[in-house]
Amino acid sequence: MKKEEFFEKVFERISAYYGDSADVSAHEVCKNNGLKKYGLCVRKNGSNCAPTIYLDDLYQNYMGDENVEAMANAAIGIFNEHLVDKEVDVSFFEDIEKVLPKICFKLISGERNAERLQELPHRMMGDIAVVYMVSLEVAGESGSVLITNEHADMWDVSEEDLYEAAMDNTPRLFPAACYSMWEFCAKLAKSGTEDTRIGYEYECDDEFWAHLPDDGFIVATNNRKIQGSAVILYPGLLRDVAEKYNSNFYIVPSSIHEMILLPERFAPGIEELRSMIREVNNSCVPDEDFLSNSVYYYDREDENNVKKVEQASGAMVL
Repeated sequence: MKKEEFFEKVFERISAYYGDSADVSAHEVCKNNGLKKYGLCVRKNGSNCAPTIYLDDLYQNYMGDENVEAMANAAIGIFNEHLVDKEVDVSFFEDIEKVLPKICFKLISGERNAERLQELPHRMMGDIAVVYMVSLEVAGESGSVLITNEHADMWDVSEEDLYEAAMDNTPRLFPAACYSMWEFCAKLAKSGTEDTRIGYEYECDDEFWAHLPDDGFIVATNNRKIQGSAVILYPGLLRDVAEKYNSNFYIVPSSIHEMILLPERFAPGIEELRSMIREVNNSCVPDEDFLSNSVYYYDREDENNVKKVEQASGAMVL
């Protein structure tokens, strides 16, 4: 069955299930890196909140052993778990004083989001863009709203204002967590099973420093492992890693969710690092999670500490 026919049948099944009790709508959603997905929303009568499920993800399961009815029922189960049946007061979003403590930043690809960035307050770090969001919890559900130029105009704030607020809030709301490569992979493999703490939060200094990996491969993310690449902006994190290893180091953008920090003495050549990044991005990283194919370098002696490595013919050029 073609994707469009699958979408239509799932939409019909869900619409029939909710009948007059909810409004079921479908629309195309532009996601990170220009990826477009087919979103299905269900809004209960008397509510102003409508959770979204992306049918593209369900279609991948359908292409396996599942049938349309099973996929539609799975979607209904998810909706029933997250539907809100009352009006939620979102008027606070117009008040910058209430919004300010919730403003955070995240990193996205500058190249793949070039058109979108025209509508967003942002700053560039090499080929990576720093953008801003409001972290929210509505009716017990966590989420975020990307900050646009319209929001900034409504609040009468500059990009610099957003950056300063995000620098205060993001480390507080999403504390950094660092792992050895082995620990991080083991942590991902254990997802969905009983959770054991095999990583070490950056804030727990003694424990963190006592367990830094001998091979230098540090995976830096946040405690939720979502949009965790932004931890490289957190005050003190990179400096402390450099001091511990007594070394400058390379920063490898693994995805929007994590960064790999590699002290210089453990690193292969720049071209080998670049080749590794491209291979991983092409084979392991979903398009929506791609961040960069570039290598970055942290120089603890330089005032502008993090720089993109531009080329590697002869000598490294920052």
